[in-house]
Amino acid sequence: MFEYEMHEMRSAQLLRDAAYRRLVREAREARRTARRSARDASEGRVSKGTGTGSDTGWGTGTGSGTGTSDTDRFTRAA
Repeated sequence: MFEYEMHEMRSAQLLRDAAYRRLVREAREARRTARRSARDASEGRVSKGTGTGSDTGWGTGTGSGTGTSDTDRFTRAA
């Protein structure tokens, strides 16, 4: 009977440890997601243009042949 009680205590401890590790992992993922979304919101993403041919497709303003304007492009300030 003693061995069974020790087994039950060990099983309960393992379940608590697993739940704690899962909680820590979820918190890390939530913080990582929040950092990424905050970073993307503050700097903005560079959007790809609709250029054709040998053009790279990145908009650099009007007249670049990409069909994008400067408002479609966000860059980090120096």
